[in-house]
Amino acid sequence: METHRIAATVATLLSLAAAQVDAQDVYMGLGVNKRHYQRSAFKLDFDSGELNLLLRDGIILLSPCILHPSLSFFDPITVPPLCVLGATAFVAAGDIDRDGVRDDNQYWSVAGIIPAFLIEPSRPDLAQLFSAPPSKLPRPLPNFRDDSVVSFYNIRTPTVRQFDQSRYELIIRYGSIPQVETATLLGAILGDGSLSVTVTGQDIVGSPLTIPVPVLGLDLGSEAADKVRVALAAVNAITDVYTVGGTGNNIVLTEINPDGNDPTLNVSIAAGTAIGIGLPVPFSVDTQVGSVTPGASAAKQMREELVDGQYTFTFPRLGSPELAPVAVPVTITPNVEALDPASRSSKGFRFTSGTWDGDHYQMDPRLINTIRWIGNDRSNIRPGDQIFFSILNTAEDFITFPPTIPQSPIILSSPTVQSYIMPPFFYEVGEEGVINLDYRRFLPSNAIAFDVSERNFRAKIRMVDSYAGYAQVTMPLGTSRNDFAATGNIDRDSMSNLEEFAFQFPTNEDINASAREQFVPGQSGIFGVVQEFNRVVTKVVEEVTDPDLQPTGPIGPFLDADNHIVFEVPVRPRAGTTLRYSFAEVLPPKNPNAKPTKPKKLKLAGKWEVTTRTQQAQAAALIEVKLVTADTRETVGFLTRPSADLVNLNQEFLVLRSLNPVDPADPLPDLRAQVTLVPLK
Repeated sequence: METHRIAATVATLLSLAAAQVDAQDVYMGLGVNKRHYQRSAFKLDFDSGELNLLLRDGIILLSPCILHPSLSFFDPITVPPLCVLGATAFVAAGDIDRDGVRDDNQYWSVAGIIPAFLIEPSRPDLAQLFSAPPSKLPRPLPNFRDDSVVSFYNIRTPTVRQFDQSRYELIIRYGSIPQVETATLLGAILGDGSLSVTVTGQDIVGSPLTIPVPVLGLDLGSEAADKVRVALAAVNAITDVYTVGGTGNNIVLTEINPDGNDPTLNVSIAAGTAIGIGLPVPFSVDTQVGSVTPGASAAKQMREELVDGQYTFTFPRLGSPELAPVAVPVTITPNVEALDPASRSSKGFRFTSGTWDGDHYQMDPRLINTIRWIGNDRSNIRPGDQIFFSILNTAEDFITFPPTIPQSPIILSSPTVQSYIMPPFFYEVGEEGVINLDYRRFLPSNAIAFDVSERNFRAKIRMVDSYAGYAQVTMPLGTSRNDFAATGNIDRDSMSNLEEFAFQFPTNEDINASAREQFVPGQSGIFGVVQEFNRVVTKVVEEVTDPDLQPTGPIGPFLDADNHIVFEVPVRPRAGTTLRYSFAEVLPPKNPNAKPTKPKKLKLAGKWEVTTRTQQAQAAALIEVKLVTADTRETVGFLTRPSADLVNLNQEFLVLRSLNPVDPADPLPDLRAQVTLVPLK
């Protein structure tokens, strides 16, 4: 009988939705989401995935206001920054802005509320998965999360009324999940001083760390939280393990490399020498529990549990939760999947362009680069699908391309697009990031339920110093094709362009990149503004175009203290795999009157070994810094430091060494270094 009642309810629900829910007051989205990282041309690793369900009945429209949330009632303000309505709602329970932190007992500025009309709030015990395609997915599914909001609206008028919005959420995670910790700073600062922020965690060196954060007597909770975020982000012991983020009143630590869950992780905020309301905040909230599951086993479990087909969920009916439940069906459809070499099939997503160095996709930022991929086609793309392209920072918590404010990825013209042309000069040699390609589905199963699955494909990217990019910005305008080529000799000395490029040290690209890596921000002198590295102003002479200068080439051959033959070749820094260095020997001619023989590739096996050696150097660099807002990273100006910084550099050598000692009286062999260009794909 229960099955018949649910089936009848489905038909009733769909007719109700078609007739009454024009503004999508009732909404359910079900997503099967996956994230993969590409490590080489044909290797993609499963990182994490989830089954994510959200059901919402009712809508809350927040108004723009810097005063909320607040522990106390507040009046409207009409001068910038605006909060025209003032406090209009009191949240008794729930997370009104869906940031993962509950907003119980807080005042908010709300423009309008549409209450729940179909689903009973706050009864997660009655929510369940009623039916699903055959799989290993556990039945019934436990742990539906109640995210319902109970609020009192129009609190500035005599017509105060209670409104309930029903929200149910279910998340089942697979794979490596970073831990997320959130501290919420409400209230306001009433007297100047310093907050005392203590960060505790088993992976934080020196834990617990207590950081003083200067605040002013007129700071709101959100302004003080912004200062806390900036202060924590300046502590290396914290940022070695966690990224520091959050908006508004929230201070969020997100684990960089998932390694399980740290139950000791906590951010506490005390008044210190300042005076304020809403203090202390002794505990933060574990808003996402960290976990680690090996990628292959997690991917296998997800494939076996979450299959395509129709899933029907039931929820308690408004006003009569114990009676006939409301059933909502949604269909998960085939989607873009990652290449799986184990399946012996060429089908599946992968980036097809790029030359890989370890697990990094290499790109010269001075060139126009086309990033290509396959795997999204008519067989797995559905109407309404969208594809987004962006490049993230190495912590993967900030979009560095496109440089938009507010942050937003690029939406490509069609979900079947299989390339993106990356313009030059958005990055510099030495910078790193993560290519992020995001497929998002919004496919209706009926009037209120949608397949909102996502596929996320990422690849670490490193900006390298290739000859093509170097020549593009170094050779003068009007340079002939022959002089521009790597085999050419633009300055007419005894070295080819390629040899001068390959052996040069120091390079402007390495100085700039090393200065960026070693940069220590100074005080900006402007409230709410921080310094970021922009570029090195001073430049060394480019030897490839100067007829009077040449780089120091290969050193040797010579004998070491044990009479081994040693031959050292300087390696251009940050060139990635775009240069291939090899060794050759010029053998004496058999006939003394014959022409000199050509260099012959040296056979290493059994006679020679190749190692590397690094020596330290320094360069004086005059640095230009960029002034950006601490919260949005919006650029507000530039300045050049009054004096040069000393930048530490590493010069690397390839060292060829004979395995056996030789007679020091014998002549040394005539060894040469040969350099070959390896074009970026």
